[in-house]
Amino acid sequence: MRVMLDFDESATPEEIDGVGFDIRDIKDRPVFLSAIAGKADVLLTGDKDFSDVTVPGLRIAHPVQLASEPGLSE
Repeated sequence: MRVMLDFDESATPEEIDGVGFDIRDIKDRPVFLSAIAGKADVLLTGDKDFSDVTVPGLRIAHPVQLASEPGLSE
């Protein structure tokens, strides 16, 4: 299976106005804020610290979950 994804680089912000969330591991905060600031559609991670976090417009998915979705395999 081969999956092609577009990506962009973005700087990691310290804070984002109007975004409040509770994430268990503070070390994950830069990754999470970068995904929000970069307007990512999907945050692809196997880190369980993200499993209880919800942000409108950002889907948090495990790689296996995303790869098993219809339309992603050739």
